[in-house]
Amino acid sequence: MKNRIVPLAAVAAMFLVGCGESKNEMASDVADANKDAGDRYAQAQVEPEKKTGAMDADVRNKNTRSEFDLAMTKAKGTHKLATKKCDALAEVEKSACASTADAVLAAASTEATTTRDAALVTTENPK
Repeated sequence: MKNRIVPLAAVAAMFLVGCGESKNEMASDVADANKDAGDRYAQAQVEPEKKTGAMDADVRNKNTRSEFDLAMTKAKGTHKLATKKCDALAEVEKSACASTADAVLAAASTEATTTRDAALVTTENPK
């Protein structure tokens, strides 16, 4: 309780004495303090928006990479099934079937990579 009285007494004494400043000087100081507080408030409003934008971009990047991984896993699985089917065929047909399976895998891989890269460029360089 005693600790609270001392600061209150000091503040009251400053108000009574006026700290030796004129009313104009005090008004100017108050105006400066209000401007500084307004500037800090405005900056505090901008910071979360920057962080949110960065977090959104990070989430979009992770989502894009996950979609790429899924597409590649699907393409590899399809390729593996196709090559198993090709093993049941005769020599020439088996070779043609394997070539077709490899071409389908290459096309799916290219499509997944292109889609991923385009999405990452869009995410990293928004309009």
